[in-house]
Amino acid sequence: MTVKDAYDVLRKKYNLPSFNDLSDEFEICDIEDEAHVLRSVRHRIQDRLDFASEIIETICHPDPNSVRAMTECSFFNDKDKHSAMLLSQRLMALWRSTTEAELVNEEKTDAELIKLVMKEWPKLKEGLVPFVRKMKDHWQVSQVQTQDLGYLG
Repeated sequence: MTVKDAYDVLRKKYNLPSFNDLSDEFEICDIEDEAHVLRSVRHRIQDRLDFASEIIETICHPDPNSVRAMTECSFFNDKDKHSAMLLSQRLMALWRSTTEAELVNEEKTDAELIKLVMKEWPKLKEGLVPFVRKMKDHWQVSQVQTQDLGYLG
């Protein structure tokens, strides 16, 4: 039995999204453990949520030892940072749901998490894109450093 076949059985049992839709968002097509498909999907979801959280953390609470993070943080005004914090709250609520599912470690809990994330992820992703675009756009513009960065090494 392939992972896709194992997932399709669980899909019918728990009314889950399609394998392809889930794979498009969380790259599950290369999962190899058909005995624990939903657990493996949960781990992929955790990875993606962690990636998204790192983007927001750069805006809201940058690492002062990272020139990249400090520079990117400066691209955003207080209103942007407030919006990022609201997005961060939504991301962290999902992240903690994955933590709970990890601890409970039940197939049904994983299935409910997958449905919740697939419902919320498009909105979260839509909220992340403007922040990433702003970062990208600022990096593409040649900037002359005008502020004192202080000691960097």
